[in-house]
Amino acid sequence: MAKSKKQAFDKDAFLNKAFEVIETKGYQSLSPDLILKDMGISAKDIPFSLSSKEDVMVLFEEHITDQLIQIAPELFDGSETTKEKLFELMMERFDLMEPYKTGLHEIFKTLPMNPILVLKSIPHFRDMVRSILQLADIDISCPTSEIKIIGFTYIYLRSCKNWFEDESVDKGKTMAALDKHLTFAEQIANSLFKFG
Repeated sequence: MAKSKKQAFDKDAFLNKAFEVIETKGYQSLSPDLILKDMGISAKDIPFSLSSKEDVMVLFEEHITDQLIQIAPELFDGSETTKEKLFELMMERFDLMEPYKTGLHEIFKTLPMNPILVLKSIPHFRDMVRSILQLADIDISCPTSEIKIIGFTYIYLRSCKNWFEDESVDKGKTMAALDKHLTFAEQIANSLFKFG
């Protein structure tokens, strides 16, 4: 008897189902095991851990970052400034996260009460920040790299708050706020060291 073919794991389908649960029932109701069972997939057939809610959020973060890395070469023609590159990368990331916005906002509001998710997310969040800076051709191997990472982390979090509050179709308020944050960072960076 021929062995049945293993079903390929569809990250987009899994994340869509996960965020549907988060949006309708809340983050605490999220069960990756139940979603996998509903999709007819065994956790043993997935080459990474999906045993907890926190694992789902790590998968989401890595999936969005991977998509941004793939798209990034198409965003630039070589004439952009560092600030323009960071702006385009951030707005593209918001576009990628847009389908999950409601669920992400719910999770964001629970972070102060969810230390496990915060602790598990920190290294992956840091990797995401580093990847955006590298995509913008910012040197993060120099002695000032930690300042750049911390500074952009602040910009990212502030911009996420603006994005969550922005209900406009064109994300006009988000773009205005992001431009303001980046301009301020550029002014400070230029007084300390070369921004790029």
